[in-house]
Amino acid sequence: MTTPMARPAPSASGWAWGLLVSRTLLFLAAQAAIVAALAAAGTREPLWSSAAWWPVAATLANLVGLALLAWRLRVEGLGWRDLLLPEPGSWRRDGVIALALLPPLAVAAVLPPILIALGLWGDPTVGQNLLLGSLPGWAAWTALLLFPITTAAVELPTYGGYVLPRLRALGMPAFVAVAVVGLVLGAQHGALPFVPASQFFMWRTTAFIPLAWVFVGLLAWRPRLLPWFMGVHLLLDAAAGAQVWLASR
Repeated sequence: MTTPMARPAPSASGWAWGLLVSRTLLFLAAQAAIVAALAAAGTREPLWSSAAWWPVAATLANLVGLALLAWRLRVEGLGWRDLLLPEPGSWRRDGVIALALLPPLAVAAVLPPILIALGLWGDPTVGQNLLLGSLPGWAAWTALLLFPITTAAVELPTYGGYVLPRLRALGMPAFVAVAVVGLVLGAQHGALPFVPASQFFMWRTTAFIPLAWVFVGLLAWRPRLLPWFMGVHLLLDAAAGAQVWLASR
């Protein structure tokens, strides 16, 4: 089988745009549900309190996003293998390439958030510290285990595996598709957690755009790196979840 994702199904064009924005909307909906639950429990300032629950909200959004992606694949007569392995290639060679890309990916993941935080607050730790709150045990374990697994399973497959090739098939130039998909992938973080604090929102919205552009650009160049990049994503998400888990101990 060669490039089974090269052309979308006749009805896929609208869904390419729909899935492009779906995670941002799911993030907002999941946090809204947590805000409602906290308000019902009598929590003061539930919107601000909901910020600490972002890994739980992300996990809820991920589960719905996985179901949505699986449904679209089924409608189009495709399966997960078609999504994750869109073209034949050497598994070993791709693994070596992914391993070689780990250092620049790590730099793209760590450096921009630090530099942007320095520009906004003069302190590289402020933004990250705002994400760390004490959660009950079950929620802390969700942050440690379910959040990284579900995020790795759905995020890059949605943006890089489903949306990107369909926008290209609609005639969008490669550099434009990479720019658009990477921008949305990076900026989606501004929706979770969403709090009415302009500097924090700016930091969350911009901090991960460089990493997103690197991921999407590399997937546009070599789509069969997707399974390996999911592993890289898992490591990054596990590190974030571990910080929340440790803060809740």
